[in-house]
Amino acid sequence: MTTRVRQVQDFLGRRILIENPSSYMRFVSSSMSEWEFLARLSADADCWLLLDVNNVYVSAFNHGFDADEYLAGIPVERVAQFHLAGHTNHGRYILDTHDHPIIDPVWQLYERAVARFGDVSCLIERDDRIPPLAELELELDSTRAASRRTSMAEPAWHLDRTERLLWRLITAPEGVAKGLVAEGDPEAIALGAVLVSDERLSAVERLDVYANMYFARLLDVVREDFPTVARLLGSASFHNLVTDYLLAHPPTHFSLRYAGAALPGFIAAHALAGERPWLGDLARLEWTLTDLFDGADSETIDATALAGFAPDEWPTLRFRTVPAFRLLELEWAVHETSAAARDEREPEADPPLPERRPTLVRVWRLGHQVVHREIDPIEGRALAALAAGRSFAELCEEVGALVGADEAPARVATLLAGWLADGMIADVELDPAT
Repeated sequence: MTTRVRQVQDFLGRRILIENPSSYMRFVSSSMSEWEFLARLSADADCWLLLDVNNVYVSAFNHGFDADEYLAGIPVERVAQFHLAGHTNHGRYILDTHDHPIIDPVWQLYERAVARFGDVSCLIERDDRIPPLAELELELDSTRAASRRTSMAEPAWHLDRTERLLWRLITAPEGVAKGLVAEGDPEAIALGAVLVSDERLSAVERLDVYANMYFARLLDVVREDFPTVARLLGSASFHNLVTDYLLAHPPTHFSLRYAGAALPGFIAAHALAGERPWLGDLARLEWTLTDLFDGADSETIDATALAGFAPDEWPTLRFRTVPAFRLLELEWAVHETSAAARDEREPEADPPLPERRPTLVRVWRLGHQVVHREIDPIEGRALAALAAGRSFAELCEEVGALVGADEAPARVATLLAGWLADGMIADVELDPAT
C-alpha cells in the first residue's frame, strides 16, 4: 500500500489524501487496528489523511471499538480534511449511505475531532435523498457552529498552526518578543501553550535561539549569492547591510534561494550606494549570475539547424533565446571586478574597483556554468531585438541603423553564428504570419 501511494504521489508531484473507510467485517489475522494502520501508512508514504468522521462512527458501532480511541491514534499533523455524512441504522449494524441528515453523536464526534486536529476544511457528503437547499445550508451552519464552539474552548495546537506561529515569530523583523507584542496578548499566551519555559530560558528566549540561527543562515546565503559585494564591503559593513535589508524585506518564500532577490534594488537606495555608487550594478550582476544558474533548462540548436531554410526565407526567420539569458545595461564596468574577485588563480588579490563607463553585458548559462561577456552597442542592439522576438530582417534594420544597411546582414549573420556557438539559441522558425 505504501508503495502504491508513493507511486501516485511521485507521478502527480504532490501529496494525496487517504480516506478512512466505513467497514463491516474484520479479519482474524489482523495484527493492528485501523487507526494504527493509517498512522503507519501516512508516515511511511508521507501522505495526508482525509478523516471521515461519520465513517469512524459507523465502524466503531459495527465493530464495538471506541471512536475516541480511533481519533487519539491518528497523527495530528497528517489530517488535512474532514468528511461528514448521514447513515442508515439497521439495528445490528450501520450502513454508510450518505442519504440522511447527520445525527447528533456524529456532530459531537466532529467537535472532538476539531478539538484534536484543528479547524481543517470539511466536506458534507449527500449522495441520495437530496433535501431542499435550505436544509443543506442548515447542516453547513451546524458545521461552522461546531468549529466556532471548539475554537472558543482551550486551543488545540496542532502542527500546521504551530508551524505558522513559529515561522511568523522566527522571521519577525525586530525579534521574537516584539513580534509577540505586535500581534497582541493572545499570541503571547499561545506561545506559552506551545513551548515549555523553565528557570533557565523562557519560551521567547528559546525561540530567539532559532531566530538568531535563522538570521545567521540568511546572512550566509546572501553572502554566497553576492560574494564580490561582501568582499568589497568587508564583514562588518556587509553584516549591517544585510540586517537593514532583512528588516525591510523579510523572507516570504519557503526557499532560501530567493532570500537576496530584492537586494540589488534595496542597495540602490541605501546609504552605502552614496559612498560606492557602483554597488547597485555589482549586486544586479551577481544576482543575475545566481538567478540564471537555476534558470529553466532548454535544448539548443547549432548552425546545422539553419541549413534547411532557403535564402528567400531568411528575412522572416525568428529566433528564440534560451530562458537562462539576460542582457544587462550597466553604468559601471562591474563585470571586470566580479571576474577578478572570482579568479581562483589569485584568490587573495584585491579586485579592482569598477570603472564608470556605460557597459553592456550578456549573461547566459552554458552547460552547468553561468558566464558573462561584455558586448559592444551593435551586439547589444541586435540582442535586444532578438529577445523581443524580432525577425532576421528586423535585426538587420536595427543593426543597419548603426553600421549601414549594406553591412548589416553580414554583421547580423556573424553575431548569429556566435550566439549559436555559445548555446544561446533555443529554436528557430519561420514567421507564422508569412
